[in-house]
Formats: sequence, C-alpha cells, structure tokens
Amino acid sequence: MSKMSFIETLEERGLLVKPYETIWDMKRRQQRLRKYIQERKAKMANDEVTKAEAEDTATTSENLAQKFSRIASKRLQNVLDDLRILRNCSGPSYEYTPEQVDKMDKYIQDEFDKLKAAFRGEKVVEKSVNLL
Repeated sequence: MSKMSFIETLEERGLLVKPYETIWDMKRRQQRLRKYIQERKAKMANDEVTKAEAEDTATTSENLAQKFSRIASKRLQNVLDDLRILRNCSGPSYEYTPEQVDKMDKYIQDEFDKLKAAFRGEKVVEKSVNLL
C-alpha cells in the first residue's frame, strides 16, 4: 500500500486528527485507529497463513512414494555418514577391545534387524541398552 493510499484510507475511516477536535474526539479516534491497526494485523496474519497453506498444498501434491523416497534418502545418507564417522574410531588414535567391537556390531545388527522387521510390518519392541 502506498503512502498516499494509506493516508486516504485513514481519511475515509475518519482516523486522521483534525486541529479543532476535543480531547474526547481524539480518544475516540485513537480507539478507532487501534481497532483499525488490529484488524490490519489480523488480516496480514491471515494472509500469511493463507500463503503457508498454499505452500503446504503445493508440497502435499507430492505422492506418498515420492515423500518416502525424499525422506528415506536423506535419512539413509545420514546413517551412512554416521557409520563412516564411527569407522574413524578404528584408527591408531584410539584404543579398543575386541569385546567393544563385538558389542558395537551387535547393537548395529540389532537395529538393522528391527528396521527390516518394521518394513515387513512386524511389531518392533525398543529396549534400552547399555552402550559400550
């Protein structure tokens, strides 16, 4: 909204101060101005919600297979990256026992088995573990 159209809007609504007004007229005008500002803020917020809904609608046009592919690819990449980082612990800068490696292998294998079971539709029970 341009400055002139904003001023014209205020004039149309009787929200501009006139030099001969009484204090009571000014207070009423101030109340109307506050109400107008609240209405504008509410309309702007509603417009933002409408824009957000439009963006959500655009993203919901993605079918479930595309959604799975998009999300699973990112998560799989994160898992692979974390495994590569964990592999760095096998270097000469660290000291570990074969039992710790076996325990780590068991935890990873257990989680992988739970993953496969979940995709087969089987119920997966989470257990707390004592890591290394």
